[in-house]
Amino acid sequence: MPSIKPYGLWNSPITARSLAGQLRLNDVRFAGEDAIVWSESRGRQGVLVAKLGQDAPRDLTTELSVRGGVGY
Repeated sequence: MPSIKPYGLWNSPITARSLAGQLRLNDVRFAGEDAIVWSESRGRQGVLVAKLGQDAPRDLTTELSVRGGVGY
């Protein structure tokens, strides 16, 4: 039988380390009333992604990286 614990005191499989190691969303922008466009860093690859309404997110770039190649 499950026990009830105060908020934040239960064990969770989600850790700060697992969240920090995931993809990063950059430059999130609204494109109209129900569209969102952003860039994701996937390792060394930069991918432009769009989500329209209730549709699943879709990669707009597959071959080319949209990340800048200049470092300071």
